[in-house]
Amino acid sequence: MKENFTAETKSFKELFMSDSIYIIPPYQRDYSWNNENSEWEDLWNDITSADTKHYVGFIVLKEREDDKLIEVIDGQQRLATIVLIILSTLNLLKDYIANNKDINKDAENRRLQLLKSDYIGREDSISLTFYNKLKLNKINDPFFQYLCQSKTENDHLCFSGKKAKSNKLLELAFNYFRKKVNAAIPMIDGENISKFLEKITQKLFFTVLYVNTDANAYTLFETLNARGMKLAAVDLLKNFLYSKVSLNLEHLDAMQNHWQEISTHIKEGDLNKFIRTDWGSRNDLVEDRRLYNVISKKISNDKSAFAYVKDLKESSIYFSLLQNPQDAYWKQSGFNQDICQYLDNLQQLQIKQIYGVLIAYLKKIGSNNFHTLVKWAENISFRFNTISSLDAKEQEKIYNEIAIKISTGEITGLNDIKKYLKKVYVKQEDFLLKFSKVEIKRTATIKYILNKLNQQMGGPSLNLNDYTVEHILSQNRNNDWTTFSEPEDFIWRLGNLTLLEKNTNEDLDNKIFIQKKEIYQKDINPITNSLAAFDNWNETAIDKRQNSLTDFAKIIWRISELEE
Repeated sequence: MKENFTAETKSFKELFMSDSIYIIPPYQRDYSWNNENSEWEDLWNDITSADTKHYVGFIVLKEREDDKLIEVIDGQQRLATIVLIILSTLNLLKDYIANNKDINKDAENRRLQLLKSDYIGREDSISLTFYNKLKLNKINDPFFQYLCQSKTENDHLCFSGKKAKSNKLLELAFNYFRKKVNAAIPMIDGENISKFLEKITQKLFFTVLYVNTDANAYTLFETLNARGMKLAAVDLLKNFLYSKVSLNLEHLDAMQNHWQEISTHIKEGDLNKFIRTDWGSRNDLVEDRRLYNVISKKISNDKSAFAYVKDLKESSIYFSLLQNPQDAYWKQSGFNQDICQYLDNLQQLQIKQIYGVLIAYLKKIGSNNFHTLVKWAENISFRFNTISSLDAKEQEKIYNEIAIKISTGEITGLNDIKKYLKKVYVKQEDFLLKFSKVEIKRTATIKYILNKLNQQMGGPSLNLNDYTVEHILSQNRNNDWTTFSEPEDFIWRLGNLTLLEKNTNEDLDNKIFIQKKEIYQKDINPITNSLAAFDNWNETAIDKRQNSLTDFAKIIWRISELEE
């Protein structure tokens, strides 16, 4: 491992006072830090802490053949934000020079140029082109370059190019740190600004990891991830795909556009999961840590790279649609009218293990009986995962087998799938036994179950946003509940739970059962008004009610076709 990468500790000043130019590869995501996640504030607190030195984490770099050009494999968000802090500080110095007549402007302008040359970049003497020490990706770099060269406080507002969301974040960060720096420096002048920049650039330290190939970077990512340090290894896959087409600029641009489309469909945090799901819809499953190596071995040239990314793009559309049940796509002719509700139920139960099957089915078979497959997926997962808590790995293997057979054409319809789904369909007697004793603590799952039971009992389908979960034996009970020897064992039993409209639930907090019962019996929903049949609320009553609910469950979540 030592021969594949080197590690050393460096301050920000040591990194940027060199002649190196740090390049964010085109596959890296746009600038995304913001203050909603406290990233700007956290970094600012690190800078202004009393420590003389502050460790801000690791960055992963890859040197190119031209040893002055260094790719930032990981750490680009931190580096870009620190440069923005320096830029905002230099912007204050520009305003100080412009607005004060009684200073030596030549000396202060020289100071400004020296600081800019140290940390931001320089102008080439031949081409008179300004070169940044940090070059961002295709989306962000034009605005970032403009920001680096703006001369006064509001110059950056005059940028004429398209300002993407990430560029707006760059602008917001610039303004945020300008205010922070202005408040932090007691008196704004050239000397104090220089001292401030000297202090922060020497104070911030990184562990710098240098790798010589993308493959080594991925191996390093595996090691770091195993130690709890999260790194976006999916970025390496993008880089690998780009490298396969990089000799042709038109091909590179096309590849970037394909990946950009994928990014519009898939949330950043879901990319790894999506890529693994897509791969498993056509190929044997692989562990996350091996995914890059396995995929990259299948892609040998630009043709296979494009074939893969186009397939990935098509899958990304379906992956996104599966997570958006109200999309107009599902209302097209060909899909059963209940499909939106079935997909919404998958969302409520957080069922994603079967996405590979669903994507393969939509790509190869289409809408025919798709609603039935989704309904079966809901019921199977509810029985297997939610109630029985069985081994999800075995379930995933079955789903992977189905998806591959659909993709290869061996499975051509729903009937062909039944024999495989039977392997993960929990037998009725086992399911009912588990259901009769189950405890559920996730609110969305509780609401889903109680709503389904309410409908089976003759009630309406509810807008669950208007309802809260009511614990009949209260979580915050007083000492009047004396009929329970171990009340904590019954708080989350399904038999102890019901649904109430939000304002009603607030009024019942801490009341005893006889008082709650008066409210329950007036409720329009049978899941709740049926509680009026109980004279007392104790352990026996909870068992009796849960057994009663189990009788409804045997109908709701049964798939008779898989019991044949």
